[in-house]
Amino acid sequence: MRERDDIETFLFDVCDFELPHDNYGTEIGNLFPEWRDAIIRADGLVIVTPEYNHGYPGTLKAVLDLLLKEYIHKAVAFVGVSAGPWGGCRVIEACVPMVRELGLAVTFTDLNFPAIKNKFDADGNFSFEMGPTPDGVVLMTRDYQADPKTGVARRVDPIRVGGRLSEAVPAVG
Repeated sequence: MRERDDIETFLFDVCDFELPHDNYGTEIGNLFPEWRDAIIRADGLVIVTPEYNHGYPGTLKAVLDLLLKEYIHKAVAFVGVSAGPWGGCRVIEACVPMVRELGLAVTFTDLNFPAIKNKFDADGNFSFEMGPTPDGVVLMTRDYQADPKTGVARRVDPIRVGGRLSEAVPAVG
């Protein structure tokens, strides 16, 4: 994604968040202004997550729970990673209802990396040829646009009528 001229990327590792052990949720979101500001600026997210016993890491959930209104109607795509043959598909299945509750709009295309240990060469470099980057997040962020006056996300109908985009219709959450 960093190779695309039309995308500005920011990388956050949930392991770098110094989360308190006695408090979670939006009440402590202000302790992480860099995360909050990046999400506010973002048109969409790509979540890369390992699968642990069919689930997502607790730290990922804790970090996502730091915000709420900042996520509404933003696109999210998933990249699942696992040691087994399924490539994280079950962690993605577990994440979908959680991120929908946060107001994120899930893309239709996921990336899955099964047997992740086999994707690195002898020097520890990623050696899997993935091909072109899926455009799901880019397409969805272009389909959903916030009204500049109200801040309400609206779905822009991609059907062109007479060379123009047809009227925007309210987004369905």
